[in-house]
Amino acid sequence: MNEQPSSVTKLLVAERARLTQEIERIDRILAQESGLQGGELPGSGPQAEQDPACSAPTSNLLTKVQALRKVLEVAATPLTPREMVASMQRLGYSFTSTNPANTLNPYLYGAKKLGFLGRFGRGFILASREPEFQQRLSEAAKEPDASGQAPAAP
Repeated sequence: MNEQPSSVTKLLVAERARLTQEIERIDRILAQESGLQGGELPGSGPQAEQDPACSAPTSNLLTKVQALRKVLEVAATPLTPREMVASMQRLGYSFTSTNPANTLNPYLYGAKKLGFLGRFGRGFILASREPEFQQRLSEAAKEPDASGQAPAAP
């Protein structure tokens, strides 16, 4: 059975072709304006092609987890969730929530459970950086205080 496409199907196929051309035109303009190429454009690449309904409402180039990891890789001290949010925003990540620190909590505690993050003092660090922070802490404990006295042994 070789059925001919209905007129509605023909109209939808034509509209899809028109929209595809429009998207390609927009991608070319974005590439010229921002210097980004095809797969680097927000809402493009394999994930967008697989499930276009799930495209992000923001123009973040990194996922929340990628931005969080990048921030923690360079942090000089353990970071609280609010400090992480501020650092992620400086990287260009934009949150849609009215309280972004609260949106990080599930990621933080899930990552802690998986061994990706660790709690260190007042904040969080990448688990892989814990020896570095432990060493800094022990070196700081050995440094003399303002009066020139080394701290007393506990």
